[in-house]
Amino acid sequence: MKKDSFAQQIWYAGLGVIARAESENTEWLQDFIKEGEKYEEARIDELKAKLSQFEDKTVGSTKRKFDDIEKSFESKVSQSLSKVGLMSKSEFETLKEKLEQLEQQINDLKS
Repeated sequence: MKKDSFAQQIWYAGLGVIARAESENTEWLQDFIKEGEKYEEARIDELKAKLSQFEDKTVGSTKRKFDDIEKSFESKVSQSLSKVGLMSKSEFETLKEKLEQLEQQINDLKS
């Protein structure tokens, strides 16, 4: 037998069960199914917790990586716009706010 990881051995065992189930009487398979159902039922909360931890870890890590990429992209775009003399989005928003304030002040003076 090859020296494989435990997960690989489980995979091969599952394939072996399928092969045997196809070629033999499957009474023994029903026993394994019952044991598997009991095992799952007894450990479902533990399995769900582990799955949730895995999802949290991978989703959180992926989100952080995308956030880093987004920040880097925004920084590079801002630098490029600055080099050609164009405003960045944040500079435009600041200018827009100042113009709105000036417009309000002018309207207040007209009243």
